[in-house]
Amino acid sequence: MADSTYDRHPEALERLQAVLLEVLVAIDELCRKNDITYFIDGGTTLGAVRHGGFIPWDDDIDVAMPAEDYLRFIEIAPRELPAGFSLSTTTQTPGQSALWAKVTKDGTRMIDRDAQMAGCAQGIFADIFPYIRLDADSAKAQRQYRKAIFWQRMSYLHHIARPFRVVTGPHGAIKGLACTLAHHTIARAYTPKAMLGMYQSTFFCENPGPIWTNPSGVKLYEHADETLFPVQEIGFAGKSFFAPRDLDTYLHTIYGDYMQVPPPEQRRTHTPLILDFGDGVNAVAQ
Repeated sequence: MADSTYDRHPEALERLQAVLLEVLVAIDELCRKNDITYFIDGGTTLGAVRHGGFIPWDDDIDVAMPAEDYLRFIEIAPRELPAGFSLSTTTQTPGQSALWAKVTKDGTRMIDRDAQMAGCAQGIFADIFPYIRLDADSAKAQRQYRKAIFWQRMSYLHHIARPFRVVTGPHGAIKGLACTLAHHTIARAYTPKAMLGMYQSTFFCENPGPIWTNPSGVKLYEHADETLFPVQEIGFAGKSFFAPRDLDTYLHTIYGDYMQVPPPEQRRTHTPLILDFGDGVNAVAQ
């Protein structure tokens, strides 16, 4: 890993993964109770297949739902989540730049550089991503996806003047200046509610085809109906959750040779500045 936060505090990562598992269990319980379709997504699915649970250095949980189920989930989650867990959205959580929802463990804090800059006091969380059907017309599908990504980026720039992964990458200084200018001008012209509405307007199209994607992803990954559904149960860290139907095709689409473990310098985490498990102590303090 480029950042050695968890190298210095391995016990913090172990505790964090235990809390993240609690969050995933809470999501699973709500979905089973209310007949909501979901599947573990991205690195969480990769971890289940390659490691039987968390990728050893991973510090997040990704969950996905078809758009209709996602909208139902965010409608009922505030009253249906088990005690001790809450739904977090851009319209109700000050500083949350993500237009997708999150489920957080109450009383905890997990603050990275971007959250700190945005003034977002987020707890330890799992991401809840909507998956949408792309339009059967490829040109319209591209526009549908680009619109969703545009509004997600606009939300980032609304909340964060210099996103960490942008300013630390190639040509970071130039990109940082551009982001700062956008943050103080065009991005501030829109409210979180307005941006969320534009983002969610991409969830449904006039002529939906058989291809699904995550409209929040930085890259367009296309998954066929039969790759994702019907979902199947899979073991993860000693428990059972739902996952895509064709795991090999799904993971190969996103990661290529997914069984190949990446070298340390390519392993990414959230690298929190503050990780508080509810006791007021920063578990990753220097």
